Amino acid sequence: MMARIISLLLGVWIASYSYAGSRDDLAVALIPDSLLAGAHSIVRSADYTLDIKDVAHAEFTVHRVVTVIDAAGADELTIYIPYSKYRKIKDIHSATYDYAGRQINKHQSYEMEDFAMVTDALYSDERVKYLRTSGGSYPVTIDVTTVMLLEGIMDYPDWQIQGIGEAVQQSSYTVSAPSPRMVRYRAYHSTLTPEVSTDMKTNKTLYQWSVAGLRQQAVPVSSYSSRYFLPRIDFAPSEFEIDGYKGSLTTWSSFAGAIAAMWQDKKTLTPEIKAEILGLVKNTHTDHEKVAILYAYLQHNFHYVSIQMGIGGIIPFDATTVHRSRYGDCKALSNYMSAILEVAGVRSYPVLINSGERTDAIDTTFPGNKFDHVILYVISDGEPQWLECTSTAMEPGLLGTFTENRYGLTIAPDGRLIRTPSSAAERSRLVISHDISMPKDADVSINASVDICGEYRLGGMEHLIGGKENDQLSYLFKYLSIRRPEQVALAGPVDSAGHITLSFHGLSTHVYDFQNGSKFFLPSTYIARWYANLSSDTSARYNLLLGFPNDKSEVLTYHLAPGDVSLPPDADLDNVLLSFHRQSIKAADNTVTVHTELKMKVHVLHYSDIALMKRSLQQVSKSLQQRVVYTVLD
Repeated sequence: MMARIISLLLGVWIASYSYAGSRDDLAVALIPDSLLAGAHSIVRSADYTLDIKDVAHAEFTVHRVVTVIDAAGADELTIYIPYSKYRKIKDIHSATYDYAGRQINKHQSYEMEDFAMVTDALYSDERVKYLRTSGGSYPVTIDVTTVMLLEGIMDYPDWQIQGIGEAVQQSSYTVSAPSPRMVRYRAYHSTLTPEVSTDMKTNKTLYQWSVAGLRQQAVPVSSYSSRYFLPRIDFAPSEFEIDGYKGSLTTWSSFAGAIAAMWQDKKTLTPEIKAEILGLVKNTHTDHEKVAILYAYLQHNFHYVSIQMGIGGIIPFDATTVHRSRYGDCKALSNYMSAILEVAGVRSYPVLINSGERTDAIDTTFPGNKFDHVILYVISDGEPQWLECTSTAMEPGLLGTFTENRYGLTIAPDGRLIRTPSSAAERSRLVISHDISMPKDADVSINASVDICGEYRLGGMEHLIGGKENDQLSYLFKYLSIRRPEQVALAGPVDSAGHITLSFHGLSTHVYDFQNGSKFFLPSTYIARWYANLSSDTSARYNLLLGFPNDKSEVLTYHLAPGDVSLPPDADLDNVLLSFHRQSIKAADNTVTVHTELKMKVHVLHYSDIALMKRSLQQVSKSLQQRVVYTVLD
């Protein structure tokens, strides 16, 4: 009997020890069913506190408790905290709990991995604290607290109220500021307004937002990033101070002027360098000629490196240093290009811009430091011309979907917002010809040529020019979707005058899609995929992001023995979204040529145009599926 009592007491002791630190309030059973529907994670509570000390200093505390329902929400179990000279870590601690709220483990800052945020940066003090927590089986809850010291401020942390696949049980954001004039805010996809009060102890102004009971929201996968669809509140200081540099963010012009002052004297070049630049353009007669020569000089002689060290992440190296070192980041290369254009008598301005193919446009009515990249705006023969100075493959005037069709801020004392142009389909061309001979008793012989420019050339430089044969074959037959012969031999490729050209010879036992007796059904195109399918129906109320505007054309020639031939019908379609033209010709010697061209004109497809695009692509698809029908004579 005594042994049984001891055993029971030991079991109670073990159970109480195992569940030390347990929190009954985190039991998954307490989550409302309405929040569980469709969610991969539930924010049980999230409290953000921004305590502004002065214009250059603040403390930012985040306490998040999140229940991960399944593997699709597992990113929440990874703690990823960037830090730098300007954002220092004061504290990080975490704990995880099982479905009943019993503690599984806990971690402190010293247990986390520490590595450089940008691994290929030449200079960088931007680092990351990282920990992949172990939560056992789902559902599991993670409780994380981080405290950051902001020392040198150009922006404040935004409040992303909700993430992808995430429901919110409770969340709040509190700002404490010495003066109400120090902080500005703007709500997106939310009608939340703050409660404003005064802290009687510190005499600071308090702004407090809170929200509860948000169900998860579906976010489109072929449109802008989740920020464009989910509720958030952006914050921005009215004045900033960083490393002794001060400025105003109340207007775009004041911010541009402040950055211009920080960049002052960075375009300085020695007399010897100026003489070298003038020698490069001595035989030119127009600004466009000067831009083309100097841009090619930049692309062939300088290379991009990331520089994120202290104020060097904001202010570029001076132009003389870049000239001598032959490298720079986006700021340094754009500033250098502007400096040498100035020597050549061509006016230009570096432009701050937010980059990314899925990045939505900045709010032009809410000035703030929302930029992450620099490009160059050039006035060439009185006309605007844009340069991406980090690219070794872009042609002058081509930006691509990375920075096209959005607002940037010119860095000048009187700087202003300026919109980058949309890409023209004609700037990114893919031209393919196939010449196919079909002897009666031998393999089919295929001779093809390929010519690409614009954004096609960007990938081509890496895979065709810089890649090995496997890379080249993959680019041709997977990325460009050209039908691959059974045997293939490449010739080239050659990069010249903004175009990459190559040819290949192939052999196949046959090229027909199918056969019915003496009748052969031959494909009317050797491009397997002309466009990407639309993933949204016509009821969508959001814009879609397509690939870059492009112009594809193909000339397909069959040399056929005597026989009857039925040609696919001609097609002609042209609207604001695309144009498609197809013509088939049969010569007297039974040579058949099919000319096909598809021009995709837009990158951003407005939701009101989805129905038109779908109808247009259906017509294109129907035409492309038509075949050349060849009947062999007995």
